[in-house]
Amino acid sequence: MPRYVIVSDLHIDTWTEEAFGSGDRSKSKLEHWCDFLDWCEGQQLDEFIIDGDLMDAPPYIGDGSFTSGIARDAVTRLLQYAAQHTVTYIYGNHDIGISGLRCVGGNSIAPLQRANLYYPGYVLPTDGSILLLQHGHLYDPALLLYLRDLDVRTYLVSHFQAFEWVQQRRDPIDGTGRPTPGVGSPATIGLDREPAHNIYNAIQQQAPASPEDQSAASSFNQVIQQAKQQTTPSSEDQSAASGLIQGACDAVVKALGDPVKHLIWRQAARSVVDDYLGGADKLDRPVMYCVMGHTHVPDYDQWTVDEKQCMYLNSGTWVGTGDSLEDRQHATYLDVDATGKVWIQDWIRDPYPPPKP
Repeated sequence: MPRYVIVSDLHIDTWTEEAFGSGDRSKSKLEHWCDFLDWCEGQQLDEFIIDGDLMDAPPYIGDGSFTSGIARDAVTRLLQYAAQHTVTYIYGNHDIGISGLRCVGGNSIAPLQRANLYYPGYVLPTDGSILLLQHGHLYDPALLLYLRDLDVRTYLVSHFQAFEWVQQRRDPIDGTGRPTPGVGSPATIGLDREPAHNIYNAIQQQAPASPEDQSAASSFNQVIQQAKQQTTPSSEDQSAASGLIQGACDAVVKALGDPVKHLIWRQAARSVVDDYLGGADKLDRPVMYCVMGHTHVPDYDQWTVDEKQCMYLNSGTWVGTGDSLEDRQHATYLDVDATGKVWIQDWIRDPYPPPKP
């Protein structure tokens, strides 16, 4: 029977030797990662899916600053897995494809020749559902200029040239040769040291968003879509305006309340599902999922369209969303079972194999 696992936002070049978990789970993220891939091998998955941001800051040409032993070992283990199993990779805003894999050497990508590479989205049909996967950065108001760059540059020229260009656009050359940290994560859903199969309960306990919050989230989604449809100015024009525009975007995002930030992706998920259901070549299943990452926050929403059950799931992250150890002491992923149902799980906090209610 079909079986899939989905992860996103691993950001493995930020992993440390710090221990995460307790008891037999008191291990580093690298050790947890190796255990996780060992478990995936035992599950005989049809696909192992990375929904973007394998690395936090893939290296520029000649920049060896991200060739840490931890990152190198983590990617090497992934490549060992990919040599024997199907891996699907959906581009995220940090890695622009699989550029981050250069950190282990130019010839080491050979095992990923079988990998399926997609951008901006990927449709995964199962026996009982359709999964519409995107990384989720296309709906981030803080990345407005960056998204324009992606649309115009990234997939009209070679992947590597575009990768290098957009990385420099989001981090103008300042002498360090390294990208600056990105915008902080949206609304945090605390796991509160509880097993992550209670993530659903944690999400449902969040205060409901007000009509004003919903209106603000809708406005941001409309602004992003309109900006992407505009005629793109020259590189010089963009460079001259980028500081003012991006500064304004950052200020607005910081001023937004957590419910608004959260709703941006929930409403975007509904648009993704609507677009798919309105397409001529759609596959038909009774359940529709829209799966995203990017926000680093596990999330869940559900609605119905023409008697179809529709759900949004966010796969969270492997690096956490806060400063305390407890905030970083998790590694969330999505487990797609043989019926096509998707479960939010946590590798560090949940017992494995994952429990099913």
